[in-house]
Parts: sequence; structure tokens; C-alpha cells
Amino acid sequence: MMTCGKCHDTEGPFICDVKTGKCRCESCYMLDNAVSDIVKLIKYKAGTKANINMTAVVTMDSIETLVFDELGLN
Repeated sequence: MMTCGKCHDTEGPFICDVKTGKCRCESCYMLDNAVSDIVKLIKYKAGTKANINMTAVVTMDSIETLVFDELGLN
């Protein structure tokens, strides 16, 4: 039986990465991709390690606002 390596879901659907050998349910896979993209954005915008904390806070606030706007919750 397949199991998600992150949340241990057994229902699926599952996505298995051939390079890493990790199997994730579709929700965890999408969340991992979103987190990876946000980390890349923050590192790109920060430029230096000294700026990363403030850049992360400002970027996450902007993303939160945009998501709520898209969902019609603001």
C-alpha cells in the first residue's frame, strides 16, 4: 500500500519523484512546490542574508493579501 511520506495519507492520488524517490500525496506535493517557489522568491528579493528576515516578513504579508483577494475573503 502506498503512503504519503509527509502526512501519511493512504488514499492518494500520489506523485512519486524519480530523482529523490519520495512519494507524496497530491496535496503535500503541491504544498512543497509552493513553499519551494516562495523560498526562491524571498532569496531573490533579499539579495543578502542580512535582508532575508525583513524580506520574508514583507513578502509573506504580500502573498497573504494576494491569496485572500483571489479567494474573495478581503
